[in-house]
Amino acid sequence: MGRLTFKANLVLVLVLLLAISNAVWYALYQQKQSEIRSWELKYEHLEEMFNKTILRLKQLNENYTSLQFRYGRLKQAYDKLYEIIEQGLKATGLNNLTNNSSCSIIVARVGGILKTYETLNKSLAKFARIIWLHTSLGPQTQRLIDPERVMGYVLSRVVGRLYDPNHPELLDKDIKQIYTWVKDNIINSYDTYFPDIEIVYANISGKLYPKEIKFILHREYVQNPEETLTRRAGDCEDQAILVTSMLQAYLQRLGEAYMVCIISTEYDVTHCASIAVVQGTVYVLDTAMEYFGKDVNVYNVIRSWLAYVDYDPQYIDKVMVVNDNFYRVFRGINEFTAWLHNLLHEKK
Repeated sequence: MGRLTFKANLVLVLVLLLAISNAVWYALYQQKQSEIRSWELKYEHLEEMFNKTILRLKQLNENYTSLQFRYGRLKQAYDKLYEIIEQGLKATGLNNLTNNSSCSIIVARVGGILKTYETLNKSLAKFARIIWLHTSLGPQTQRLIDPERVMGYVLSRVVGRLYDPNHPELLDKDIKQIYTWVKDNIINSYDTYFPDIEIVYANISGKLYPKEIKFILHREYVQNPEETLTRRAGDCEDQAILVTSMLQAYLQRLGEAYMVCIISTEYDVTHCASIAVVQGTVYVLDTAMEYFGKDVNVYNVIRSWLAYVDYDPQYIDKVMVVNDNFYRVFRGINEFTAWLHNLLHEKK
């Protein structure tokens, strides 16, 4: 009996020791698990920081490339202006005048100076129009939308064919392909600084002559399609100009394509996208905000787009619509959608 009791006690002791051992091992296991999780979290944090660093490096490289591009454009603009002024001075002979030149010589040349100044004024106005083409949106934006410039891209890299009314089943796929290609290949980037020009005129005998030229740096530069394709970057208006040009090239005037900019004067906000109207359907392509929509109902597709980009229609007081041969500014969303509704039914 005593031996049985001893064995039972021994078994209990062994069980107790086993339980203690298991508890110790489990505690060690939990500790190691906690350490492993801690290292995993640290690794995840480092991985996240690494990805952010790579993204930041990419953005810095993009900004550097953009600055180089802008510097080249700015230098060309200044060189052109200097050439214009130098030609004007040579034509009048003023570059040969010295401090000892008599007043009579200068007076004798006034007529020639004014005549040459008129020529200089015309050249300066032309130069200003080139600058203004890229510093703001407006009627001049028609000159930036150019389907011919992107026709080769549409055929060779983007869609691979042009619109064929005999194969309407391809239309949705092809328009979606234009949206997808631009969204995936053009990086969203903010505008860098670019000079705007302001000319102060003097009225001489009823004619206006420039007396002062001011260069003002604005953070705005509107690109043409080739520039956006070269840089592989652009903001919403640059992408909309490119997409609209591609849509026009693809549709070959068998459908309509426009750049649409919604403007809130109160909040000083402008956002641009592209629309296509073909085969009784309205397509909205907003590559900058990654929205693609289509509907046979104008009001549905426009409301869906505005809701997606979080623009309240009541604060939109202007809608600019433009392509290479059309320009119009509508007073709010309602006037714009009414026009688009009529256009849709005309094209059915």
